[in-house]
Amino acid sequence: DMGCGKSVAMSYLVDMMRERIRRRLPEPKICYYYCRDDNTGRATHIASALILSLLEQLPGLKRPFFEWYKEAQASGTFDPATSLKILGEYMERLLEMTDRPVFFVIDGLDECDRTSRGSFLHLLEMLSGKVPSLRILLSSRPEQEILEQLGETAVMELDANAERDTVVVERLVQDQLSYLSMDVKALVQERLSHSARGSAIWTKMIVELIKVRRIRAIDPMQRFLENMPLPRRLSDLYETLLFRCTSDEPENQELASTALKLLAVAYRPLSLLELAWAATLGLAHVTTVDALASLVDHERIISLIHPFIARVDMSDVKRRQVRLVHQSVKEFILEKWSSNPPSAQGISLTEPDQLISTRRLRTLNASMLDI
Repeated sequence: DMGCGKSVAMSYLVDMMRERIRRRLPEPKICYYYCRDDNTGRATHIASALILSLLEQLPGLKRPFFEWYKEAQASGTFDPATSLKILGEYMERLLEMTDRPVFFVIDGLDECDRTSRGSFLHLLEMLSGKVPSLRILLSSRPEQEILEQLGETAVMELDANAERDTVVVERLVQDQLSYLSMDVKALVQERLSHSARGSAIWTKMIVELIKVRRIRAIDPMQRFLENMPLPRRLSDLYETLLFRCTSDEPENQELASTALKLLAVAYRPLSLLELAWAATLGLAHVTTVDALASLVDHERIISLIHPFIARVDMSDVKRRQVRLVHQSVKEFILEKWSSNPPSAQGISLTEPDQLISTRRLRTLNASMLDI
């Protein structure tokens, strides 16, 4: 799920793979690519980067590449790098010329737009069927659409783990907060290990916030840990994800915000149908159950909020399973959609953030009670 440390895990895997293949002859080659939420997630960018990585590692293949590029231009394609079909054809030729195993490691597949992702996965499927020496490792959030596109591909799930949370917290405190006294460090480690709930990114940003605020004494640290604010960088990340998921389309935004507010005030996980019916009713102007039923689309709603919820089984629409992925998402929802804004951006020394959060929660409870 979001923030659990997929990219860190992938970079670690790449380091371990490189360490192991050094003793093999001929030495396999690893082409590692990280998709971000910009043009780097386009299929042509990924294919170009993988080709470039292979050419840099195997300089002997550069001459045939230049010859191919000139041939493509001579045949009427001014810039072959803008065509996934042409890049795919050359990638196949390049891999067939390679006399060793090749690993494609692609991190953040979910950052690609739907069209690019589908086209690129089709290319990878074609290459893996034709080039026996090619191995592919992908990372992604567990979106249902992506899992369906991957078909029978072997999948490894990275679930929340309390023991791993403790290791992550201890390492971050050791690296970032080594100047704290032993008792204060122990307090930070105990509280953050308990609250991490699998979110490595939240843990990292809270530790950075402690460092920035320069809290050293145990009582002020105790107060901070009891009322941990939502780090501004994390809030900005959630805002960006919401913008992307809803495509900045007003109806999508309203539907997503209603569904997230419902999850923020729910005291138990909701089923897919419960969430879909409630969120739809929050926006619909209908007077009968039949009229509402014709508007409910649970797959659409999940696609609009998928980064913010833990993985769900789309085949079981009645199981109570839909929940926010982390407490920080709830804090983001309360901060963004409550009519009661925080005083001084949540940095008041006299009013605990917990009281502000409670007032916001009451506001959302009232609006959800209307539904």
